[in-house]
Amino acid sequence: MQAERVFSFDDKSNGDRIEVRIPEIVDPQYGMFTWPAAPVLAQFIWHNREHIKGKQVIEIGAGTALPGLVASLCGARVTLTDKEEYPKCLENCRQSCRANGHDFVKVVGITWGQFTPNLFKLNKADIILGSDCFYDTKGNFTTSLYVTRNGM
Repeated sequence: MQAERVFSFDDKSNGDRIEVRIPEIVDPQYGMFTWPAAPVLAQFIWHNREHIKGKQVIEIGAGTALPGLVASLCGARVTLTDKEEYPKCLENCRQSCRANGHDFVKVVGITWGQFTPNLFKLNKADIILGSDCFYDTKGNFTTSLYVTRNGM
């Protein structure tokens, strides 16, 4: 079953607002659905957008790409990554980009722990994003990650 969710981010102090459209598919491949930490990380990026503008950002385990797309909409140069072996998930990332008019965002398949050519082709990152990257079938836990080279 496919659906589209719309996430809105507002700055009441100056009236700035963005909406991000995310296509979702209920599918056993986890990256086809926006999990709970992604909107939290996206909100953090939105509220700190002055620090992200012009930066090179890589989102790992991007899934539906919500945090990465917010970063792109805030002026970052973004590369979205997810597991190479899940072409449907990578295509869903591309659909998210197209739905938001950001089809220029790079989508790259990589697999953690494997040194593949795609891994070595990634641009040097100023910021690495990740949310809901870890899943344990015995007890789901969520986490958000925001890493910078110089701190924030």
